[in-house]
Parts: sequence; C-alpha cells; structure tokens
Amino acid sequence: MGTYGGGDRTMTVPDEIQRALRVGATSWWVNAVLAGAAPGDVAADHLPGLVIFPDGERMSWLSAVGRLRTAGVSGVNTRVTEAGDPAGLPGPVEVTRAALAAGSVLTTDGSRLVMVPTAGGHWGCLPASPTHGEPLGTLAEARSLMRTAMAELSAEFSGLDPDDEALASVAALRRLVDPVPPPGLEPRSADVAATAVRVWWMSRIAAGLSDRRGLSCPPQVRGLGPLARRALSVAFSR
Repeated sequence: MGTYGGGDRTMTVPDEIQRALRVGATSWWVNAVLAGAAPGDVAADHLPGLVIFPDGERMSWLSAVGRLRTAGVSGVNTRVTEAGDPAGLPGPVEVTRAALAAGSVLTTDGSRLVMVPTAGGHWGCLPASPTHGEPLGTLAEARSLMRTAMAELSAEFSGLDPDDEALASVAALRRLVDPVPPPGLEPRSADVAATAVRVWWMSRIAAGLSDRRGLSCPPQVRGLGPLARRALSVAFSR
C-alpha cells in the first residue's frame, strides 16, 4: 500500500481497506500452509507478526499454524465488517465487539478462535463461541454481485464531475497493489478479491463526492460497501 498523488492532493489507501487486504492475504497463506500447498520458507515472507494465544503464548505464524493444526483447525476464514454489519462473526458479544472495532479479522474452525490484528502488526486470539457465524454466500455469487456492482458504479461515475479529492482517490486506486496469492489459490478468488476492493473503494469515492457536492448519492451505491465487504470475506476465505 502507499501514498499517491492526484490533482493538488495526496491520498492514501483507506486504513480499513489496508487492514482488509492484510487480513485476507494472511488467510490465503495460512490456508495454503495448512493444506500443504505452500512450503513454510516461502509462506514465512507473507506471514509477518506474532500470534498471541489466549494463554499468553507468543509465536511466529508458522509455529502458530502447527499449534492450530494440532488443535483441529483445518482452515481460517476472513471476516470484513464494520459497525452495524456483524455478518459472519461468531460470539460472544465481547468478541464480536472487538472484531467490529478491528474491521477485519480471521476466524478459525475447530479451536473456535477469532484472530484480531493489532496496531503493532501482531495478532491477538480471542476464544469464540461454538456457534458458526452467518453464511456469506458462495464465490460464484460474490463474483456475480461484484460484476453487477462494477457496472452500477461505472454508470454512476459517468454522470459525476470529479473534484481534486476524487481524482486523487481514483489515482490511488489505480496504483493499488493486490495481495500476492499463494500457490494453489483458485484464480477466481484473487479476481473476486481485487474487484471487491475496487467496488468498496469506488463506492466510498462516489459517496464522498456526492456529499461534497451537496448531492444525494443513490442508496444502491451506498449499499455497495457492505456487499463488497462480504464478497471480500468470501474471496479471502477457504
């Protein structure tokens, strides 16, 4: 990620999108290691930070993957959410709140953990309830939704006269670097993730521009953010 210029402004990738990309890439690589598709020495470069388990033990991601496997975890899932949109998150309430505050987290099966990224680049593990979060749909459904969303956004942008801030955001979006996929990842997952990030960001740009112009942003455009976050959750999960 980075800082990009456009017009007379400089824009950065929004924090919540950076976190979503970091969490999603971690999910891809952890699942690749768990499945034996990625060797540890290759995956290590894509799994920075320490994992802090509920008992206080800290370990590298590769060691943590071994502990998760021993605990019965066969995979992890990404959940990209925001306040008022807890879809896919398990309980209890305090864990859900922590996950919503973080915006993007990993959930595990088997050992019932929610793994929350911290400001220091590490991951804190919280014990979750045994109930599974709300299903978010299939990759095929997410792909179809994001294609429709891109068409809606293209039509919306064609009727707007962008200001310097919008132009700077679009320039930053065009330079966005997608996460490196691990070996064996289904190409559709990477494609849906890339499209969903762009739908999410573009819907923010359109809404912000409408607000600055004193215009009413169509509800369907504002509603694309939650759809994009769910599509990201699906694309970054097993």
